[in-house]
Amino acid sequence: MIFRWLVQKSATDRRGLAGAAMMAAFAILAGIRFWESHKVFFALLLFRDAMLSVLFLIRKPPRVSARIGPTLLAYASTALPLAYFSPSSGVSDWAAFSADILATLGFLIATLAAIDLGRRIGVAPAARGDLCKSGLYRYLRHPMYIGYAVAELGWPLLSPWNLPLFVASICGYLMRARFEDQILRLK
Repeated sequence: MIFRWLVQKSATDRRGLAGAAMMAAFAILAGIRFWESHKVFFALLLFRDAMLSVLFLIRKPPRVSARIGPTLLAYASTALPLAYFSPSSGVSDWAAFSADILATLGFLIATLAAIDLGRRIGVAPAARGDLCKSGLYRYLRHPMYIGYAVAELGWPLLSPWNLPLFVASICGYLMRARFEDQILRLK
């Protein structure tokens, strides 16, 4: 029964199936990073990517999709947090605790935003139904990206090498938000 459903799904939404597979791969990588580092951030990243993998299987097909450039940017931006350097050996307990609190708070925001989006969710910019105006989206335009930014904010505290990655990640979220706004205006 599941196999038949996957065959039907692949015939109607190959991008959704491919996105689910890619997010499952990201979840596995996050699990490996958690196993190596024991950082809460990677455990929460594992949860996020596994949840997104399932949501991609049931999401609505897009009415309008982004071009290849914004799509590649979106997936690169989604994978970038996997590249954060593990903490230096001299990290203070305060910095480690602060990073864990920020990761927990940020992923809570991002998870609530993903639940608000439900079947409209995607990595690449696309219009999948009406604009979400409920939950966190009632108060914030891009709560998921705000949540990711908060979650990643602690990484520069753990290693100075993470600062350029953090800046690149924030720039990626800003560009993704811009592309999403452009796509949603086309609908």
